[in-house]
Amino acid sequence: MGTNTANEDLAQDPTTFRFLNAAILGTSQPDIQHHFTTWPPKSLLTPLSNILMELYTLLLETHMSQLSHSEFDPMFWLHHANVDRHFIIWQAIYSDVWMLPESNLIGTFTIAPGDSDTSASPLTPFYQPDRETPWTSDAARYTSTLGYSYASVPDTIITNATELSANVTANINVLYNLEGVFSDPKRKRDENREWSVAIQALSTALGERSTIRLYTEDSTPVVSFMCCPPPVADGGNPPGLTYHNEFTSVDAVKAVDTSNIDDVVDFLKVNLRWTVNKTDGTVLPTEQVSSLLITVQDEIVTHPAVETELPGRS
Repeated sequence: MGTNTANEDLAQDPTTFRFLNAAILGTSQPDIQHHFTTWPPKSLLTPLSNILMELYTLLLETHMSQLSHSEFDPMFWLHHANVDRHFIIWQAIYSDVWMLPESNLIGTFTIAPGDSDTSASPLTPFYQPDRETPWTSDAARYTSTLGYSYASVPDTIITNATELSANVTANINVLYNLEGVFSDPKRKRDENREWSVAIQALSTALGERSTIRLYTEDSTPVVSFMCCPPPVADGGNPPGLTYHNEFTSVDAVKAVDTSNIDDVVDFLKVNLRWTVNKTDGTVLPTEQVSSLLITVQDEIVTHPAVETELPGRS
């Protein structure tokens, strides 16, 4: 790899380009993960996460599917540390948004399914230093309480929420400005049309873990989405949850002019296909998964004029 940095090596590794930039999008609140992965299109955060998930998909029948072993995987730890970092960045940008009470559909070993889950609910079995008071989301809201932070969130230096939000947004645009929107004075900062595909599936449709893969022109999937029945602590029947995930289609439609709706629709009608795979690799007829719903959609993305703003979407 010579004198390249780790990120440069990763960017040049064709393995990373096997994966379409995937993101789980929030349905009611802005989602900073969407910004990371779909604008600019080639974020390095997503290939890191997707390589991990693809490996776990391939190794479902091995020890890596068992938490007693996989929890010692350093890639697993780094991935979840990065997820934590995403949450902290999101919170810094949207400091006035916090958890709302909601029914916990799955439950945990200490929270019964259907119980109300709030920001004050005990996160047992995790206890504060007195070993008697359980942590809550309210108590653990700020990383400073736990004695750590991230370089891109200087909340110990910038204490004003509005100023911190602008600073963190600018950090994101500097770190992940791989398309040169702000560094190239000739680059137009107007609007463009982006395409995404949504996958909706019932967690219990097959009675076991399954993987939904989407393809376009070749045999390499542009989307790989794992659908897992939720765990049940009491050994009963798992609840039937509907998973809804959205993925940017930057790679899937790169062969056509994405601003031309008719061209994109015609291309996808001919080339877009999908499979449902069981854990042993068996491909099932998609008609056997009656709950499976694939939706293609588009939206207009307005590029920000300054580094302290995020893209607008409509």
